[in-house]
Amino acid sequence: MLPRKVMILCLAGLLAGCGAGTTKKMNDLTRAIDDYVAALRWSRIEDARRYHMDRDRVRPDIDSSAMEHIRVTGYKVRKRVVNEELDAATVTAQVDYYNDEYGTLKKTTVVQEWWYDPESEHWYIESGFPAFE
Repeated sequence: MLPRKVMILCLAGLLAGCGAGTTKKMNDLTRAIDDYVAALRWSRIEDARRYHMDRDRVRPDIDSSAMEHIRVTGYKVRKRVVNEELDAATVTAQVDYYNDEYGTLKKTTVVQEWWYDPESEHWYIESGFPAFE
């Protein structure tokens, strides 16, 4: 009887460990999205740019002057789909922004492809920087 109890406890421990890794990755993704949104909302373009990197470790050029008159006022995640391996996610969000040069309030939908880098344990956006008119 004792070996069976030990085996059950070991199995429960293994399952709990797997769940903890899953929870950590999902929490890390949520935190990365929140940090990215905060960077956009506070016009910290270089901080937002750090999240943009493709799987070949190439960062896209972002014309920060294009953001000179843009003020992000809202960012709502509409959909988040994570793959089974928990190393890629598609995030669809509505971004509200104000162009102070023209005095216009606009909305745009962005679809971002996020990927998880196991070396750095960090989430990155593989898709381009949001286009603001």
